[in-house]
Amino acid sequence: MSTDQIIELLKVFVSWPVAAIVIIFFLKDYVQKFLDRLLDSKNGELEIGPVKAKLGELVENGRNVIDDLGELQILLAETRLIELKFAERNMGHGFKPEEIEKLKSQISKLTELLNSNKSSKKDALKRASS
Repeated sequence: MSTDQIIELLKVFVSWPVAAIVIIFFLKDYVQKFLDRLLDSKNGELEIGPVKAKLGELVENGRNVIDDLGELQILLAETRLIELKFAERNMGHGFKPEEIEKLKSQISKLTELLNSNKSSKKDALKRASS
């Protein structure tokens, strides 16, 4: 294969991706608006061949699952905090001083995280109701 042939092949392989990127760049606002409208609507449907999907419902279900997982993580963190406090109160005498400090540090960090999460959740609820 000659150098000219290699250059011609490179032109073909490079030209299509570059053209696609340029087209996407110029149309990105329109595509973004279309996708936002499709995903925000409750009955936004997408059909590709034999596959049909109600994107609005899928997005809403996904948000619900994420919310449920967040609540589950908070519940698990609160349970762990109770366990750590119990261990500190009732079994602290059996720990080495560095282990007690580590335990207190974990209790403090977990308490801070839970408190910041609760205040963030309150702020989000205030914004949503406004």
